[in-house]
Amino acid sequence: MWQYYILLRQRENLPVIPIALVFYPARDGITREEDRESVFGEIIVTFHYLQISLPRLSAQDYVQLRATSRRCPPSPRCCNSRSTTTP
Repeated sequence: MWQYYILLRQRENLPVIPIALVFYPARDGITREEDRESVFGEIIVTFHYLQISLPRLSAQDYVQLRATSRRCPPSPRCCNSRSTTTP
């Protein structure tokens, strides 16, 4: 994941939030994880990322949240502003 993070960060020149989406039951639904790289027993790099374990999350909680949240304002980037009519 560290390599993907670096490539994306350099290519876009923007901050990146690294997220691992896993389809197996991990410790909790959403956790903060870390990977460490060491040389000769010394830690050189510590990389932090979010891990989302889908089997540990309740779909009903997220469907309910989506149903009760306000729709975003019209924008070409917004999923709610897509036109469903055909010309």
